[in-house]
Amino acid sequence: MSRIGGFFVIFYLLLPAEGIIRKWMAGDAEKIFGFIRDPVLVMIYLLYFLRRRVKQRLWINVYIIFALVFSILALLQTTYYGLPLIAPVLGLRAYVLYVPLAFILGEVLQEADVRRFVVVSLYISIPIALLVVVQFFSPPSSPINKGTSDDVESIFVVIAGIVRPYGPFTFAQAQNTFAAMMVAVLIIAWEERQRYSIPPILLVLAGLAVMTMGALSGGRTFFGSALLVGGAYVLAGLSSGRWRSGIARLGSIVILGVTFLVVFVAVFPTSFEAMLERQAEAEAVEGSTVGRALGAFTEGAEALTTAPMFGYGMGAGNNGVQQFLGKQGLEFGETEGAHMINELGPIFGALALFVRVAMTLWIGWFCIRVNRATQDGAALIMFGFSGYLLFYAQVSLQNQLLSFCWMSVGLTLALCRLARGSARIVI
Repeated sequence: MSRIGGFFVIFYLLLPAEGIIRKWMAGDAEKIFGFIRDPVLVMIYLLYFLRRRVKQRLWINVYIIFALVFSILALLQTTYYGLPLIAPVLGLRAYVLYVPLAFILGEVLQEADVRRFVVVSLYISIPIALLVVVQFFSPPSSPINKGTSDDVESIFVVIAGIVRPYGPFTFAQAQNTFAAMMVAVLIIAWEERQRYSIPPILLVLAGLAVMTMGALSGGRTFFGSALLVGGAYVLAGLSSGRWRSGIARLGSIVILGVTFLVVFVAVFPTSFEAMLERQAEAEAVEGSTVGRALGAFTEGAEALTTAPMFGYGMGAGNNGVQQFLGKQGLEFGETEGAHMINELGPIFGALALFVRVAMTLWIGWFCIRVNRATQDGAALIMFGFSGYLLFYAQVSLQNQLLSFCWMSVGLTLALCRLARGSARIVI
């Protein structure tokens, strides 16, 4: 395993570790541990740029320009609005600091590194699923749910008395994101079980763990993301030029879906009924699920007409900054588009969103091309997960989604490169 690959796994494991420390160990000092992965991130960057064989890449030149422009914008906004220093620091961290991780992982991760990530993910999914079960069947006031805090009202619930499990993470959304990522990891592990020498019992236990986390997720994020991953798995078969493979994979997804539904209804009827009730309440208030998802684009379009030309300040909408200023959270919008446009302004906000959309489309097309050329669909399967985060998720607003996004994009690019053998992605 490469040195960067080793630090990558540490970076990954610090995602659940952050939640454990902040929720059950750190008490009032918990916020500082939100930066627990940053030193490891910096170490990955140092190892990469100190390598003698690293040559100038197009992405490095583009990134330097991007980072300079955003740094100047943050300085001007902070000066003009008199924002606390924490605002541009957190803003630049969300918009700039984590981006190189994707390109570095895409360039340097080796097959042994990817295998270690897959195996580690399978192992940790089992105790995390057990924790989710305990949390789901415990009241919100239980220490396993509220941690060391006395704040019970802020704990997210499916319906009254039934929590949306946070797992070892700081928020239910991060737990749902982990569970959705595990769908992609599990499929890749199954496809590469011989190549990665994965014990069958581990696959079975991890599969049960993923079904359990999904059934008890209490959120629509998991189900939507799991459908995207399943669709990417079928597309990997169809776009490889082997129609039989695509049809077989479609049959497999149907069987897995039916199996999951049986587990959901028969094994966890409380969760199934709670989700049905929550869905009915949500549709009564918000409209259809599809309409709510598309509403994110409407909210972003509205922000284009209401936000100041150069925004309210990079990082000003961060939850920590909002608390520091004595304001309510999500003041600049709950969705990624509205949040970015309000912080950066219509010009730079729209530009940043365009870059993310363009990256999503490029990576997706590249995964399809690699799959057609090599019949290796692992990258396309991972893209089913990473593409959603890059295109739509609240990456600039939620600390742990920031890591999940750029880490998984890097994995997607690495799987593309590895599928092509010795070929390198030079961008």
